[in-house]
Amino acid sequence: AVIFAFENFAIEKEKRHGTDKEIDNLKSLFTKMNLRVHVLQDLKFEQMKHALKVITKPGYKKPKHVDERFWHARLTEKDSVSFIAVTSHGDSECFQVLDGTMKDRDLEEYFYSDVCPILKGCPKLFLYNNPPPPQLKTTIFL
Repeated sequence: AVIFAFENFAIEKEKRHGTDKEIDNLKSLFTKMNLRVHVLQDLKFEQMKHALKVITKPGYKKPKHVDERFWHARLTEKDSVSFIAVTSHGDSECFQVLDGTMKDRDLEEYFYSDVCPILKGCPKLFLYNNPPPPQLKTTIFL
């Protein structure tokens, strides 16, 4: 499981309070599910794209230019499911990164089977805290 958490923003957004609590809750949930958990915080747009390329590309030898955080979060053959969580400001189609915006769809494309064959046939679940599109809005009471 990879948690992309954004608390600080360079472009006219207020700091998100409660990010640490969200991270703790997600880490606890994923750990109870016996998943490896990696947290990547406050990435810039280009760092986000680089992280996604590293995480979803199978490889056994670490290139020199790869950030250690991204390398340790990469998927392996042992992963039978992929949880990607994003906590940030956003709307129904995108979320804020440190220095801009990324579309939900652009993040998800890195996990398509043709891009990330290591996850072919495995469930891929994306969790966003930004509001869903109006046609998907549902209220759930527990």
